[in-house]
Amino acid sequence: LSPATLPLYLRKYALAQTDRLFLGGAPLMRALLIGDKSNFSDSFSEQVADTGVSHIFAVSGMHLSFFVSAILVFGRNRRWVCALAIAAAFLFAAVTGFSASVVRAAVMQTSVLTAPLFRRENDSLTSLSASLLLLLCGNPYAVADVGLQLSFLSVLGLLTLGVRLNGYFSARRNRRPPRTGRFRPLLRRLRAYLGGAFSMTAAAQLFTLPLIALYFGRISLISVAANLLILWVIELITVFGWVALLLSALWLPLGSLLAYPITAACRALEACIGALASVPYASVGTDGVFMSVWVAAVCLLTALCLLLRSKRAAAVSLCIAVAGFGAAFGASEYAKRTVFELAVLDVGYGQCVVATYGGDTVVVGFENHSGKTYLSEQVAPLGMMLSGNGNNGEDKTEGARYKNVFGTYSHGSLLPKNPVLCDFILQTALNHRYDGAEPLAPLDDTLELNAHRYMQERLSHNG
Repeated sequence: LSPATLPLYLRKYALAQTDRLFLGGAPLMRALLIGDKSNFSDSFSEQVADTGVSHIFAVSGMHLSFFVSAILVFGRNRRWVCALAIAAAFLFAAVTGFSASVVRAAVMQTSVLTAPLFRRENDSLTSLSASLLLLLCGNPYAVADVGLQLSFLSVLGLLTLGVRLNGYFSARRNRRPPRTGRFRPLLRRLRAYLGGAFSMTAAAQLFTLPLIALYFGRISLISVAANLLILWVIELITVFGWVALLLSALWLPLGSLLAYPITAACRALEACIGALASVPYASVGTDGVFMSVWVAAVCLLTALCLLLRSKRAAAVSLCIAVAGFGAAFGASEYAKRTVFELAVLDVGYGQCVVATYGGDTVVVGFENHSGKTYLSEQVAPLGMMLSGNGNNGEDKTEGARYKNVFGTYSHGSLLPKNPVLCDFILQTALNHRYDGAEPLAPLDDTLELNAHRYMQERLSHNG
């Protein structure tokens, strides 16, 4: 074991211990502690994106601050403690894979912790700029890293807009006369926590809004509420998860004892994220022109508020943003129901066609031109072609259906991308086998419909 291989050894050990300790909660704990999201299911990843909490599971400044804070407990102003914290920060970055966002956080933490070593004051914006400059000097191509872009903008939002919002809420609390009572101090701390959490979450979401809309094509409407609800749980799980890992290294049964409640909390957290993601319109697409204009307008209004530093301007901007969202979303939904869209993609060995009108979409598939089929009067086509050759390139028919037999030239995983057709075939088979078969209970077609929607969007962009 050498210093060069120590981070890799620690990473493998931490991942193995995480799987051994947390069992059903291991995928979530691997993401929170080490930044490994490879065990996330596709459905859970989509739920995380829809609720706007993806940043929680991307190891960056928040997770590094937990790690460093545990060391600073021994004395923030002691030089040896700050030096140890700096070394620990880069060791943590190495164990988690030296992603751009973690390196940014480690360099920024180093800038903050270096100030006491030289008896100098720290400036957060200067530290953020210096960390970005050093990172890009080492790897100029990191500027194209989405994680670094999101991390930099979120921290910039925290240091500018977040600080102002938090100061506004603090000033409102301080203007109120103090009240006596047994629970008054607890309520005051709760209000302070909620005000700070709201300020930081809203600021980070606003500053990363354009990039999220650009790269992912969807924004979460419940991200602020979701973060307020689960962020404190994430903090507890992360801190006690590291404690459980350290205790297991000393004595495995002791670490396992602490891991039981953490595992239960992970399962409850997964259920909570799933419930939040199922809320209607938890997230909306931003691919259309109306939503794109709204996102650009929100960015301009945010910049205007930062420049004017006026409460009245902030209130007016908020009203304009809310009203603009309603108008943009309504216009987008109306366009989906009234606009006919047709997209054709040449995939090299055939054509892939998507047509949408009034919420109805034709079957997505690739057309095979290797044969010609002519149907007799007793055989019905599976569908009619809007574009392409179909069965023979002449009568615009596609596929065939005779009694309970279905045939088609469409390829490209037809059934997974068309759950309605798949359910119809299954129900037909049940009706044939069992007289009076009850209708199938509806399943969660989120993945299938997302695949269907992805093909529509992809082909619309290439059409």
